[in-house]
Amino acid sequence: MNKLREALNSGKTALGSHVSFNNPVITELMGECGFDYIWIDT
Repeated sequence: MNKLREALNSGKTALGSHVSFNNPVITELMGECGFDYIWIDT
């Protein structure tokens, strides 16, 4: 089960971020920061 679903099912607050860069390296780095979700807007 993914981190976002686990947090929501247990009643915890989900922490995430928004990424709008077109560079996949930046998005991968954001994914390694420990967020529960990353919203990718292109």
